[in-house]
Amino acid sequence: MSSINQVFYAKWVQDIDPFVYSFLSFSITLLFFLSLTVLKSIKVKKSNIKLNNKRAGMNSIVVLNIITAIIFICFYYANKYIEPAIVSAIEIGIGPIIALVLSLIIQKINILKFDIYVCLGILIGTLILVWASLSGKSGIASDASFTYKGLLATFTAGIGMVLATIYSKKLSQAGWSTYEILAHRFYMLVPVTIVFVLNKKASYILDVFQSNWNWIIVFTFLGLIIPLYLIQVGIKYCNPLFVSVTLTLGPVFTFVFQLLDPRVKWSWISLSGIGCLCVFVIIKMFIQNVGLNKEKTKGEKLKHA
Repeated sequence: MSSINQVFYAKWVQDIDPFVYSFLSFSITLLFFLSLTVLKSIKVKKSNIKLNNKRAGMNSIVVLNIITAIIFICFYYANKYIEPAIVSAIEIGIGPIIALVLSLIIQKINILKFDIYVCLGILIGTLILVWASLSGKSGIASDASFTYKGLLATFTAGIGMVLATIYSKKLSQAGWSTYEILAHRFYMLVPVTIVFVLNKKASYILDVFQSNWNWIIVFTFLGLIIPLYLIQVGIKYCNPLFVSVTLTLGPVFTFVFQLLDPRVKWSWISLSGIGCLCVFVIIKMFIQNVGLNKEKTKGEKLKHA
């Protein structure tokens, strides 16, 4: 669902300022989840213990707001100038590398050689996609300066996704429900997008919404509200293996669906890079799951990043 939306958004957004779209779309998202939270809170009484846990999670909410603003602004900017499948693949593919670095810095665990090999494979796939974009051999040809900026935005969004997952998990463990996390996640993003559209006249923003309100609402629900809710549910109830493998399939679907966009041409190089990323991420998660199963059966502590 998110892959289809990403492709059609990338095609449609060419004629609209990405920050204007972000402002309109996330304002709708914020109002939707806030309304849902208010309705739920009226029906459900919270215990003092749960309320105290949620107050303790306010720092995580602040950090999550900052990260969310960075992620989505970078995401929309990148999709304007880079092939959608490449944006999706790099964002998801660099996750294990970032996790490896965070494990070394924060958890200070011993890294297996296998983890290093997997990250090198992911790095190779990422470099293939970067080269495809810079050399004009990807599905979309763009000006070099915009390509550099788009790649920087993509890498930034990828790092943010890892951090957002970590802080979302903390909030879930503190007793925050899925809709509550999403209701309080966009307080910073909406004002930030307002700052970026200050140079636009209010009449222009109003015209954009009036002329495209149907598409804006469709993209908001299909590309934001529903996927964000489902991913948040996955983070809360599923193990990291399931979530990671599921997200890894995203770039593959994006690559297929983007062929419906006449701007995008078939690129074997893009497919090769995406395939390389997906294969190494899936291998990494499979081996990690085997290691965790051995821990349970033998009582041994086998750590993976």
